[in-house]
Amino acid sequence: MNKLEAQERESTLSDNDILDIVLNAEQEVIEAMEDVMDGHLNPLIIRGPAGVGKSQLVEEMTISRGIISTDFIGSTFTSPEEGPSYPYHCDDIRTQPGALMRGADYAVWAFVADLFANQEQGAICLDDNDSILRDKNFCALVLKATEQRKTNLISYPKAITTHELQMYGVKSTFQVNTPIIILTNLDMQEQIRTANQKERHGKAAKKDYISRWEALESRGKYIDIQMNSPRSIRVYCENKIKTVNMLTENAWLEKTCGRSLTNDEQEQALKWIRHNQSKLKKPLDLRTYNKLASIMIRRENWIKSAEVSFLHA
Repeated sequence: MNKLEAQERESTLSDNDILDIVLNAEQEVIEAMEDVMDGHLNPLIIRGPAGVGKSQLVEEMTISRGIISTDFIGSTFTSPEEGPSYPYHCDDIRTQPGALMRGADYAVWAFVADLFANQEQGAICLDDNDSILRDKNFCALVLKATEQRKTNLISYPKAITTHELQMYGVKSTFQVNTPIIILTNLDMQEQIRTANQKERHGKAAKKDYISRWEALESRGKYIDIQMNSPRSIRVYCENKIKTVNMLTENAWLEKTCGRSLTNDEQEQALKWIRHNQSKLKKPLDLRTYNKLASIMIRRENWIKSAEVSFLHA
């Protein structure tokens, strides 16, 4: 289904219908997260807009499962005063509960370091780092790391000449069994369809990373969380806020503003966003509601302040 068809379909649905679709996709994500942590599938690719709780879900589920990840990049290494130049001495190895959340400026060598550090435990989550998904070398490494075997052999010859990997003592070949979760804003399936159509009609050859995306989808699981329009995002956010009392029992608001919203104030916030969503300067997400709630508590004339902060002139 292309974007126009999706928009036409959504126009015939009620808010409750849209919410059912989004919540079904969310349930699919939860079950797939369980499967990837249990080793039944790898990788898991979750596509959806920023700021709707994808990262939080991965963090909460991997922590609750008891996953402990090793973070070489965040650890402290000291150059040896005597003996071989590499590897460095590890002064303090850093571990953390849950998956390693890797966002902007994540490089291929860093992914290799993370795989090496978490060969038998831990998990790696790419957190909306869309640029590295277009790197064919990165995609090739993910394919190697997610073959359906007990353990998978990673080969990265550049490890012996890359300072950071030499420093950490990363070998050029090693075995891994590491769950990999990819969060992305990219509509990978649509880009694959478009590339295949162009190639069939002789308009353009398919890029290398597109072919690897196809292989990743085939090997693991790709889930679109079905928040592909401003309306669907709003419907989901409103349900999330009411379900978890996000604005009425909010630790961040209580720390920064002294209190959370009352139930009446929460309803006012939802109503204001619903009325003004088409005029927002930035795409709606859960953070928008937190920011609005902060203004409501701190500003006597909060409506005027909110208009200045959030709306186009």
